Parts: sequence; C-alpha cells; structure tokens
Amino acid sequence: MLRYVLNRLLQAIPTVLLVTALVFLMLYLIPGDPAEIYVGENQASPEMLESIREQMGLNRPIYVQYFDYIWKALQGISGGP
Repeated sequence: MLRYVLNRLLQAIPTVLLVTALVFLMLYLIPGDPAEIYVGENQASPEMLESIREQMGLNRPIYVQYFDYIWKALQGISGGP
C-alpha cells in the first residue's frame, strides 16, 4: 500500500508542474501590460511603469519569472507573473 501511494505521488509531480506551467503561461499571455493594469486609470510616466515592472519582476527572463511563481506557490504567496 505504501508503495502504491509513493508511486502515485511521484506520478503527480509532472502533472502538477504541467498544470502550473499552463496557468503561468495563461497569465503571461493575457492581453495588456501588468504594470499599466496595476496603475489603473491614472496616467503613468514611462519611468514609473519601468519602476513598477522592476518591482514586480516583469523585466526578468520568463523562466526566472516561472521559477519565482513556483516558489511563491509553494510558500502560499499570491501573485502572478
């Protein structure tokens, strides 16, 4: 029985990684700039938008953003790309 449970848990790892990758990509590919959405209706300068992108980590490579997303998910911290 223990062997069965361990097998199932090991099989779940690729499934969970695939699902998290798909969710991350869906969040990444939605239209609009997250920094502009964060600012809202207010007009923001390009410098302010770049500062927000830096704070949110949006200027980092996509694979770094994904690993950060996974790390935060494991810790229970909310947040998108």
